[in-house]
Amino acid sequence: MGNPNKILYINLLILITQFTFCAKTALVIAPVADLVGQPLGGSHPSYQQLPWAARGSDYAACPRVHQLLFNETLEIIEKRGDEIKIRVPNLFYQTSSSTMPQTDYWTQAENIRDLNTIIKKEWAKIPAPISFKKPIRLNTQPIATLIAPYYDRKTKMSFSAGTRFVCTPRAAKKARVAVYRFNTKSGVHETILLPKNLLYQSKRTSSNQLRTNFVQILQQWAHTPGTIPYVWGGCSFTEAHRSNQFTAISTKKGGYYTRPGGEKRRPKTGFDCTGIIARAAQIVGLPYFLKNSYTIAHNLPLLQANEHLQAGDIIWIPGHVIAVSDIKNNLVVEAHAYGSGYGKVHELSISRIFKDIQTFEDLETAFRAQTTLHRLNSKGTVFARYQQFKLLTLAHL
Repeated sequence: MGNPNKILYINLLILITQFTFCAKTALVIAPVADLVGQPLGGSHPSYQQLPWAARGSDYAACPRVHQLLFNETLEIIEKRGDEIKIRVPNLFYQTSSSTMPQTDYWTQAENIRDLNTIIKKEWAKIPAPISFKKPIRLNTQPIATLIAPYYDRKTKMSFSAGTRFVCTPRAAKKARVAVYRFNTKSGVHETILLPKNLLYQSKRTSSNQLRTNFVQILQQWAHTPGTIPYVWGGCSFTEAHRSNQFTAISTKKGGYYTRPGGEKRRPKTGFDCTGIIARAAQIVGLPYFLKNSYTIAHNLPLLQANEHLQAGDIIWIPGHVIAVSDIKNNLVVEAHAYGSGYGKVHELSISRIFKDIQTFEDLETAFRAQTTLHRLNSKGTVFARYQQFKLLTLAHL
């Protein structure tokens, strides 16, 4: 006879998830799934050829706009050949031509599995989606989220930081937590043990503590041994590279960046400036759902005259965002593109970001005086000027 407490636990999860998933819901079964804005069809590059990032404004050379992770759920809208149009619940974007939240993308059909092909009793072991339509999480499922990559030897899958799992009713061991992992071959879940030190486990806490946890994750990624690459549209982290070498390539079909030995990696994993903020914020449970820099600028509140920057606040310049990480030492975390000479996730002094800005107090003064900012590259040379910039706060989330 089964354990009655375990049976009750599973039945409760089934009841919760049956009211969560819609008829056209699908599950991401790839460790990382590249998303694009329009179907690629037979165009170049294909999904297998998407580079780390486009060079300059050659966005056609790298049409990736976002990435989903294993165990995330989405809505199926349309199928066209081996591509599927999907709607994601956890992030939205807006454009200058439309303030309506946009959530639709395209991906390869092999990256997802229709939930209707999975027996219903297994649904309870799938994390309920994070949704901007339901910004307050009820913590009805015990969730463990990776904050660092994890390689599963059985499936030979490298799971990204940010991948969420439902915990089993089995008591946690001293150094490991038992979670459900969907087996794509058998169509059922198996129990695996994840190291506790790689996990963030959901718990009730204050909004101030959530922001502290958010910053700590950003700093942990920035100081990971090796390099987390900048990836255009990137929202994943499955490995750190030993070096930060990269090369700009020019072709008739557009310029892009490559890394030694990196072309064999499918897909490319890493972060862009908005992806790193969104992923870290959602790991800790902040109600943050903003996909691109335009959306961030138009949805987060400005720092007011009686306020000062806090760790976790956002510096916005056209096309880029930077997270304040350490007020005392004037440090920020960003995922910066290749044109600046960086091409990676890092934490560095604000004085190395902007010319003549030594402290956050200097930055606040420049903001209120509407002074032009001069952005520095990795060699300390000015490579961009911004007459408009914003200091945005997370304190009111």
